[in-house]
Amino acid sequence: MKRIGFLIVFFNCILIRFAVAQSLTVVENFKSDFKITISSDAGVIEKQAASELQAYLQKISGVKLPIVNDLKGNNQFVIGKADYIKQTVPDINFNKLGEDGFLIKRIGNRIIFAGGTEKGTLYAVYSFLERYLNCRMYAPDAVVIPKRKTILLNEVNTLQVPTIKYRETFYWPSRDVLYANWHKVDRNKGNSSQWGNWVHSALELVPPMKYFKDHPEYYAERNGKRVATQLCLSNDKVYQIVVSALKDRMAKNPNARYWSVSQEDNGNFCQCDQCKAVDAREGSPSGSIINFVNKVAGNFPDKTINTLAYSYSVVPPATLKPANNVLVAFCTSGNLDRGKPYHLDANNSNYVKNITRWGQISSQFMIWDYIVDFKNYTMPYPNLAAIPVNIKYFVKNNATALFMHGNYYGGGEFAELKCYLTSKLMWDPNADSKQIIQDFMLGYYGKAAPYINNYLQALTLAYQNSNVPLGMFDNPNDHLKDYLNSANSSNYLSILTKAAKSVVGNQILSNRVKRVIASVNYGILTNGMYNAISNGNVLKNTSGKLIYSTKDYKRLDQVYQTLKEEKVERLSEMTTTPEEFKTKISGIFNGAEKMFVPNNLALNKKISLTYPPTAIHAKYAGNNALIDGLRGDLSSGLDTWQGFYGGRFEGIIDLLKPVTVKSISINFLKTPAVNVVYPEDIKFYYSADGKNYIEFINLQTSVVERNAQSEVTAFSVSSKPVNCRYIKISAFNKAKAPMLTDEIIVK
Repeated sequence: MKRIGFLIVFFNCILIRFAVAQSLTVVENFKSDFKITISSDAGVIEKQAASELQAYLQKISGVKLPIVNDLKGNNQFVIGKADYIKQTVPDINFNKLGEDGFLIKRIGNRIIFAGGTEKGTLYAVYSFLERYLNCRMYAPDAVVIPKRKTILLNEVNTLQVPTIKYRETFYWPSRDVLYANWHKVDRNKGNSSQWGNWVHSALELVPPMKYFKDHPEYYAERNGKRVATQLCLSNDKVYQIVVSALKDRMAKNPNARYWSVSQEDNGNFCQCDQCKAVDAREGSPSGSIINFVNKVAGNFPDKTINTLAYSYSVVPPATLKPANNVLVAFCTSGNLDRGKPYHLDANNSNYVKNITRWGQISSQFMIWDYIVDFKNYTMPYPNLAAIPVNIKYFVKNNATALFMHGNYYGGGEFAELKCYLTSKLMWDPNADSKQIIQDFMLGYYGKAAPYINNYLQALTLAYQNSNVPLGMFDNPNDHLKDYLNSANSSNYLSILTKAAKSVVGNQILSNRVKRVIASVNYGILTNGMYNAISNGNVLKNTSGKLIYSTKDYKRLDQVYQTLKEEKVERLSEMTTTPEEFKTKISGIFNGAEKMFVPNNLALNKKISLTYPPTAIHAKYAGNNALIDGLRGDLSSGLDTWQGFYGGRFEGIIDLLKPVTVKSISINFLKTPAVNVVYPEDIKFYYSADGKNYIEFINLQTSVVERNAQSEVTAFSVSSKPVNCRYIKISAFNKAKAPMLTDEIIVK
């Protein structure tokens, strides 16, 4: 029995020695006889791949391997084109690698990097560094490169071919070219862009400044009139102009693959008889779009012509199918709950049906998914759990391209984590998302990782227990009674305080934790702004200013300083800068007239609107936005301003009882860049019974706020005191252009 045991031990020792013998020693005690081999006619990507491998191996081991063109001998990293690699590995099927796929394979004492026709070879190098040498790039400024005096490699065999051909995370880390290449994501901006132009391109291709005066028929017909909002897609001359414009652009940018022929960002599509007939036949305005874009695409068989399924065009056509070289980008806009997987939410049945149908009829199909709160990039936003499930669902429905729309402008709630996770999952939708998150947490937050994890879990659980939808234009106060209520926010800060204590003395990790704390503080401060007015009562001290504690001022300073350190450009898609945010909150702290409206007799009374506001403003501002006590300014978003299309506004305020009125005012916003205008005529009335109105006649105007693009003006009247219960304000502009207004002040 002892002899048998000895034989077993002896045999195991042989296996262990054999396994060690099979290890490939690339570097030993800071020395190496390895070389990196590329073809003498290697392309830009192969040369870049070789240089990157050389640079990172030197950072890891201190040894700089030579880059040569000689395949003779062993101990080589072989990087190259199909014909070059086949000299070493003749059985590789390069056709299966496509554009970005790759094979990393050990053959004897050689490591082979075989890549697809685009960036496959470069992606192979970065994957090798991650998988076999434990390098990481969590963010452009968070790179992990282990130091080793010896590098041993055992079995190396990795084949990866992405299902999703075009992958873009529209988060700020991917603005960094190295980060984008490392994580295998594409970019629609910069010198490496594959796009000749970007979306909402209709009026760029047929500019109204050039054509509208003499040829209004090139543009959309609405209510019998031609308006330069969209193109008339049944007009053959428009087709000719678009084709000509694309030819000119392609001649100047021949390497761009994608060219967009897509609707503008408004709902005023053409309703002329010809366009209407196509749309009626196809059951959707997408009918005239696909009909037009297919014709255009026929002129450019070697290019991909992009268009949108967005807003009014999300429903696919009944019979038409996009041409093989048309890339339809289906946008997940609308009232979707961003915290739930879309297809698992019963409220999304129409979206699910549309995604499914577009995927069935399209040869190339992009999903444009919105994964951020566009009004509050910094606000806690628990949608992380839904992202992996949605990506798998998109792939199941034949998505060949993904555009994950995050925050491109710096900072933002868990931007680094969400960019990292999304990039990994677009490359491999079946990757373990929990493992990716855990790896990121440990690598990015260090000792604080358990606490950051606990915070994220607490945030997600609070949202899931609330059953309140997570919108893409939410304010913190939309969740004041659920996951951002006072108790939850206090709990989050308690957890994050422990996270901060765990990394005291490490400035880099402390700064990363500070960003998470700033997100929670941002929610608390913003909620405090909306809570400044509660049931018509404002907390004031004897001087009439709002009461805030020293803790609130410190909270504001913490958020502002963190935003500045992160070099955040804006806090929302509406261009709220850190300075504007600080000014707004400070104004509330100090009872500033700019936002808070004291002594307003109309505050929280009743208002009726003769003409309904736009749907999006009604949703986010609510019907009482004009009398909620917070005045809109240039940094305000959809939650504050009330919008009216058609150039008409009329509102009647019931003050609930007779009162003495001395003045009335209302603010309007002017933004010429998007055709938001002031009223040309405005009238103020008062009434005792709500039937018989008397007009105020001494109209006054004064500019309240101005920047290079926009301004806010107060339109007001004042008179001797009058006794009344009802106030009516009417305004219009002859151009029927949009008007934005807020706030009605009665004193």
